[in-house]
Amino acid sequence: MLEQEMEELNEKIGQLQLRNNQKQTEHTEIMAAINQLVEQQATIDDKLLKQKEIIEQNSLPPEHREAVQAAVSKYDAYQNAVKEMQEKQSEVDRRTKDLTDAEKQLNTQRLQDHTLTEQMPIYENQRLELQGKPPADPDQLSKDENRLLEGKVKADYLVRLEEANSIEVDQLAQLEKNLQKESDSLQNTTQQLGNAQEQLAILRQQHKEVVMQDKRAMAAKLAADLCAGVACLLQVNNS
Repeated sequence: MLEQEMEELNEKIGQLQLRNNQKQTEHTEIMAAINQLVEQQATIDDKLLKQKEIIEQNSLPPEHREAVQAAVSKYDAYQNAVKEMQEKQSEVDRRTKDLTDAEKQLNTQRLQDHTLTEQMPIYENQRLELQGKPPADPDQLSKDENRLLEGKVKADYLVRLEEANSIEVDQLAQLEKNLQKESDSLQNTTQQLGNAQEQLAILRQQHKEVVMQDKRAMAAKLAADLCAGVACLLQVNNS
């Protein structure tokens, strides 16, 4: 009966350890993805700062100021998302510490329970006596009971660890989605700013062409007026 219970407990512990390993793998993959998004943020930050400098130097026309304001708002939102990710990581660290403290408490409880299990051989021998069987080996019985108790404590700890890991993995997965969404939005904003700069360059080129055309027209008019004046002078002289 005791051996069967030990086998069931060991099987449960093995399953819990397997699930916890899977959660740890998911946790590692998600953290790697988040770190990659943070690295992408640095690149986007550089692009936005450079474009902001260009825009400030070139003094964007009023029709493009809303696009600039939208880009700044997107950037602030992304910074807030990164800050939230860092806070979540701090929360993960805190939970890890709590799990470590819980493990210490469980070990303390195990020591307390060990005192109670010292009386278990007496009850076991009484049970065997009622069944007409010889008393059990005290040393072996004590070892079996200790193994069973340690297994139960370990199984309880692994259950709590699995629950905590599952919550953390879900939170990190949601955070990764939010960061990816903000990153995509910033990429679109960066593209919009690039388009605004191209439009600004086109407008400036068109303005230069209009100015040149006006200058050519004025020069042609002046030349025509000058020719007309010279013709009048020649006519007066001939008269």
